[in-house]
Amino acid sequence: MKLEIKTNFDFGKMANKLPKVIDKFLNESYAGVVAQDSKKFIESGSVEPKLKESTLRKRSRDGYGTKPLYRTGELANSISKSKDGLKMKGYGTLHHRGFVWGNSIDPRPFLQVDNLSKIINKLFDALKVARKK
Repeated sequence: MKLEIKTNFDFGKMANKLPKVIDKFLNESYAGVVAQDSKKFIESGSVEPKLKESTLRKRSRDGYGTKPLYRTGELANSISKSKDGLKMKGYGTLHHRGFVWGNSIDPRPFLQVDNLSKIINKLFDALKVARKK
């Protein structure tokens, strides 16, 4: 018995297109979802660790809110997707990873993905489009 399989597309072409599809997906779809979810996370005030009591007193005195990483809203508003991926104010990376500047500042990881299945579905959609081409 002979098994014969026929396809209506070229696996070689698909393999050649795959790196471009993945790069486009990461730069457009994934970066957009991460930017949107990270903004919501910062604006919700859920970023850990919470602010120290001394920082809360200073912010209250200066007329700012009590949410970590949301003193003026500049960081949250700066998070966006770009053609190269994710873009934000330069100090965002320092806060995400933590840094030493006089005193040690604990990391406040704020880059979030709330719905991973939404991103996976977008990747599969991108792969379907590439397969059809």
